[in-house]
Amino acid sequence: MIETYDFEYWGGRVERALKHRLSEHDVVLEPMDSDELVEYVLGPYERKRQIVDLFSEFIDTAATF
Repeated sequence: MIETYDFEYWGGRVERALKHRLSEHDVVLEPMDSDELVEYVLGPYERKRQIVDLFSEFIDTAATF
């Protein structure tokens, strides 16, 4: 957990302070566009949903035999 402070936000320094604190903990910042961010955050859930859908389809198909 990295702390940021209200005075840093209102002073316009929160981004610089956060980058500094993260770099002290060997965190490498890699900018990404909005599409990459959405895929990174939602990708695993989308893949899980696809697997559940495939199992559901399999079960429905198997039930007809």
